[in-house]
Amino acid sequence: LRPGDSLAVMCIESGPEAGSPGVFPNTVYNAAAGQVAQLLGARGPTSTLTTNHAAGATALCVAGDLLVSGQADAVVCVAAETISPVAERIYHSLALFGGPAGHRYVLTEAGLAFVLERRSHAQGRGARILGTFAGYGMASDALGVGRWDPHGRGMERAMRSAVEQAGGHVPSTVWLNAAGLRAADRPELEAVSRLTPPLGREPELRSPKT
Repeated sequence: LRPGDSLAVMCIESGPEAGSPGVFPNTVYNAAAGQVAQLLGARGPTSTLTTNHAAGATALCVAGDLLVSGQADAVVCVAAETISPVAERIYHSLALFGGPAGHRYVLTEAGLAFVLERRSHAQGRGARILGTFAGYGMASDALGVGRWDPHGRGMERAMRSAVEQAGGHVPSTVWLNAAGLRAADRPELEAVSRLTPPLGREPELRSPKT
């Protein structure tokens, strides 16, 4: 974000001719993935996903597909949240971030990384296997940006698809990560309530944003 901000500010304040060609390559979103690949010597597909708050989860889904299709033996999935000065000013202009203490969102930065790989590949290098990626589901309400089906039908389709892709197997612990947005609360709860009977138990429902 910072190189992008720098280039944008240069062009806005002084015109397009002020844009530095030395800065431009790092404004491309895929630059981050490319730099990680150079550092690790990773020679498979590289990409940077921009699916807003779901980017980290989407990376795991894409990694799963790469492994199943045979395009990779192991995939490094990195999720990072960084704040640039311009983005910070924009966020703080929103009521969601400008309310009284205890009643507003607080901006923060963080990052994490997972390595997904074929079980045979992990066992071959003697890795300690921490978990299994059994499946995923995606769906859309097709209603436009920031709008949800009021009954959570798209969310339900995605969750059911994930369970089906995992062979219908329901683990002993079920954790659902909620959006943490008021507009999504009711649709999300409706979708979860319809999913609870097949799960056989109430899932753990948390939202890191709240």
